[in-house]
Amino acid sequence: MGDFSGSPKWKLINDFTIHEDKSLNSGRPFMRTCVPKRLDIEVTSFEVIRFIEWPSSYGEEIRADAYADRSYIRFDGDLDDKIIVFTMSDGEIGTFRTLTDATIRPLPAGQIGGNHKATVFDGIGYSGLSSRDVPAEGLMEGEPGVLSFLAEYEERHGDGGKTPASLTATLFLDEDKFSQLHGTLSLSPRPVGVFKLHVLAELFESEVSANLSEPWMSHDYGLLMKGSSIANAKARIESIAISTGETRLNEDDNDEDASVIDKMLGIDSQEKAGVAAHDHGKALLKYQRYTFLALVALILITLFSG
Repeated sequence: MGDFSGSPKWKLINDFTIHEDKSLNSGRPFMRTCVPKRLDIEVTSFEVIRFIEWPSSYGEEIRADAYADRSYIRFDGDLDDKIIVFTMSDGEIGTFRTLTDATIRPLPAGQIGGNHKATVFDGIGYSGLSSRDVPAEGLMEGEPGVLSFLAEYEERHGDGGKTPASLTATLFLDEDKFSQLHGTLSLSPRPVGVFKLHVLAELFESEVSANLSEPWMSHDYGLLMKGSSIANAKARIESIAISTGETRLNEDDNDEDASVIDKMLGIDSQEKAGVAAHDHGKALLKYQRYTFLALVALILITLFSG
C-alpha cells in the first residue's frame, strides 16, 4: 500500500487538484496538489545519436532547401525519489525509481519555460498546510518537455513478447546549450565519470508530506493516469552537471626516458626511492641525468665533427 492507494475514495477537482475523503479541523479537506517538484537524476548510461535528413515540407509554402540535423541524446537514469503512477478509479498502477529511454533534444531559444516560467517555489502556495486548488491549466502550462509513463505493451514484431511498463521523459535544451552538451558527450577524449540532471516536473504530493519533508529527503510523488496506457506530466531540465573525473599529472613528464638513463648510470630503483624522499635528492638525481645527456651529446659532436 503506497501513498496513493486511497485514490478511489478521493475527489478529482481538476487535473492538478485532489480532495481527500478526510478533513482538517477547520472543515477543509486534506489535499493533494500537482505542482512543480524537483527530481534529482543520476544518469547510468547514455548514447549520442546523430542522423541527418531531408525534412518533409508537406503543406508548407516554403520548401526545405537543406538537410537538417536531428541529433539527440538518449539516456537511462536513477531517481532519488519515488514516482507512483495511479488512477482515480483503481489506485496505484506502478512505482518507479528509474528512467528508461529518456531523451534530450534541442529547441530554438525562447521555446522552453512554458507560459509562466514556473519554478519549484511557485508551487509552495498550493502545497503544504497552505494548500489550495491549483488552476485548471496547471503552473507549467505550455512547457514542451514531459515525464511519461508507458504501460506494458505487446511487441508488434518479433517473438510476441511484451515490453514492460516504464517511466521515461522527453526533455529539451536551447540549441546552443544542446550543442555544448552534445560536444562534451561525443567529442571529449576522456570518459564521463558523473552525469547528473535536476528536472522540474508537475507531480502530486500530499500536503502533509510537502509540509514536513525536507528537500534532501526522498519523496513519494504521484503521476495521475487519465487514459488507458499513457500518463504525462510537464517537465523541464533545471540543471546539468557533468564530470570527466580527476586528472592526475605525472611528477616528471620524462619518467620513461629517465628510467633508461638511470639504468645506464647504475641507479637502481631502491636508491632512487630513497633519494626521492628528499627535495635535495631529487635535484641531485636530475643533475646526474642532465650531466649524462650533455656528455653523450659532446661525444657525438666530437665524433661527427672529425
